[in-house]
Amino acid sequence: MSETETQKPNLEDDQGIDVDVLLERLPMAHGMIFAELFAKRGFSTVPVARLLQGTGTVFALEEKGADMGLMRATLDEEGLTGWVIPVECDGPTFPMPDTSVDLATWANSFGATDASSGYLKEAYRILRPQGVLVLIDAIEGLEHAKSESEAAGFELQEEWSLYPGYYTLVFQRPAV
Repeated sequence: MSETETQKPNLEDDQGIDVDVLLERLPMAHGMIFAELFAKRGFSTVPVARLLQGTGTVFALEEKGADMGLMRATLDEEGLTGWVIPVECDGPTFPMPDTSVDLATWANSFGATDASSGYLKEAYRILRPQGVLVLIDAIEGLEHAKSESEAAGFELQEEWSLYPGYYTLVFQRPAV
């Protein structure tokens, strides 16, 4: 990397990323059901859990394996064990009821996920009508994320430029 290039911050490592910028824009409400897909260390799980603690429900969805242990360790460190519900997923199947989530986020792994269309279909299934899905990932995958999400039935509501080198897309599941 040359001296004139700037390194893009890594959302997962929280390098220069102010998650409060995202939280200010999310449609948060007391009593809501929130889920972070591929939660890893809880980019949005932890701050949303702090905001909703006692007034809503927060799920941290993760694939079986090492990242689930990382999520549980983060919840312990943050004092959120027993309040945030870790959900272990087996492939593109979320063990959650239909139309049970108000807001979901998926950050920093959409472009690297095999079978992203299957995961989007599951996100669509668990979101309530008019529920919101927020995708955040490297700008190089912007058009792919838009087309895959729209093919899964989501409607693009907004596009934000919150973080250098990343897109933030806000989709809504249409009303029935």
